[in-house]
This record gives sequence, C-alpha cells and structure tokens, in this order.
Amino acid sequence: MRWIFMCLLGFISCKSQQNTLLPSPPVSTIISPVMQDGTTHAELIPNAQLQIQSGQFNHRSIEIIPGKMIVFKFQYQQNQHPDSVDGQYEELLFFEISDLSKKIMLKDDQLHNVKMTYARLCYCKGTSGYFAVSKGLLSIQPQGDMLRIKATFQIDSIPQRIHTINLILPQK
Repeated sequence: MRWIFMCLLGFISCKSQQNTLLPSPPVSTIISPVMQDGTTHAELIPNAQLQIQSGQFNHRSIEIIPGKMIVFKFQYQQNQHPDSVDGQYEELLFFEISDLSKKIMLKDDQLHNVKMTYARLCYCKGTSGYFAVSKGLLSIQPQGDMLRIKATFQIDSIPQRIHTINLILPQK
C-alpha cells in the first residue's frame, strides 16, 4: 500500500514541460480528391514563410514559420493499407509569394525565387526527402476573390506521382 501511495505521489508531483506555440495563422483551404488511391489538400497560409535547412549528407528540411509572405502548401496522401506498418506515402509541394494580387509566371530556375520545394515522404530508401524544384512551370493568376494556381514540375532523381497541380483557391 505504501508503494502505491509513493507512485501516486510521484505522478502527481511531476510537472510536464510546457512548450509555447505560436498562434496558427488563418488558412484558406480547399480539399478535393484528385487521385483515386488517396486524398489531396491545398492551402494558402498568410503571414508565413518557408525556412529551408540543409543538414548532414545534404538532406533538406522545411518549416513554415511566421513571416511576411504567403505560403502555398499542396499535399497528396495515399490511402494506407490497414495491415501495412511502413505504408505511409505522401507528396507535398511548397512555395512562397509576397502578393496575391499580381500575376506570376515562373519557369525552371526561376522557381528558386519562390523557394519551390517538392517532398516525397515514405519508406523509400534513397528517394525520400525534400527537393528544390528547378524544372517546371508555375502560373498564378488572380480571378476576382479567387486564385488560380497551375504548376507542373519534375524531379529527375526520384519517382513522382504528382506532376501537375491545377487549383482555384479563395484569396482570404
């Protein structure tokens, strides 16, 4: 009985470490199934920017942090087989722009100006990670209170399922 009391006292007296999170910015979102074997999700994140870091062995990572830009994030997530342990498969596309009211047309190496980054996240040895996009086309056209985003892109070093994105998102 004394042992149980000591354990309870230990759990009650422990204080968990609290992390302070920045408030999430408002997000414009559209969700639409593009591929039959998964779901897609696109969003515009205002007052944000992309922070891209290169680590050991030239591996890249990306983080969306508070800033003065508008970040576009597109996500394709494959439906996972219920019996699979390492079956997660996801592709993402990121870029940042400064103004939603201007028409933008970028090609190939110009895509570095908006930090366009493609991610393939899976248990795929040697072909998983974040990759700078330097081959493709990005077109952004304001249409009233909507925004048409068209992107075609290719990463030569890895296989992709998503090569083209054609969306209309609200400009909120």
